[in-house]
Amino acid sequence: MMLPSMSLRNPYALLSVVIVLSWCIFDFSSRLISPDNTHRDNRSASELLVVPTLTLSEQSYQRQLQRYQSFYEQQEPQQSEKRLSEEQIAAQSGQQTEVFFDKGKLVLRAVITEPQTDQRYALIAVYHNDNGDSLERVFNNNPVHGFMLRIVNNRKVILSRKIADNEQVIELVMYKTANNQ
Repeated sequence: MMLPSMSLRNPYALLSVVIVLSWCIFDFSSRLISPDNTHRDNRSASELLVVPTLTLSEQSYQRQLQRYQSFYEQQEPQQSEKRLSEEQIAAQSGQQTEVFFDKGKLVLRAVITEPQTDQRYALIAVYHNDNGDSLERVFNNNPVHGFMLRIVNNRKVILSRKIADNEQVIELVMYKTANNQ
């Protein structure tokens, strides 16, 4: 059995091409040229679901409020802030990510070198126990909350002070690495 050749001289091939082309032209004209766009998005014509607003009586409101009153009350923060005794504060030494002083703690946030003057300063976050937090800019060899600050590199400063004939020296670092824990 011999298959008919697939050329445009074959009447079946020619008829198939004409049918496909006419269908494409009809589809193109109906989608893009037709001013009636109802077939594009039938979802917009669908009816919207309307949910009635819920009302709550004053009595129900008061009951619900009493149930959840504990969530609304401002509770005193539980000892999330570490507070150290004077002896523990004086015993701090070595490499630390936070240093405690009598009224709070110090955390090193950045060491910055000003490009115009090559002057370096440290940004120290000061967390006070009683009156909020602050970010202080402390220049090299200047005091900060009873300590003398000396900048070592871009991630480490040395805080030192004299306490009752003893020199307290603490390396305050931004983060500890595996090499120098």
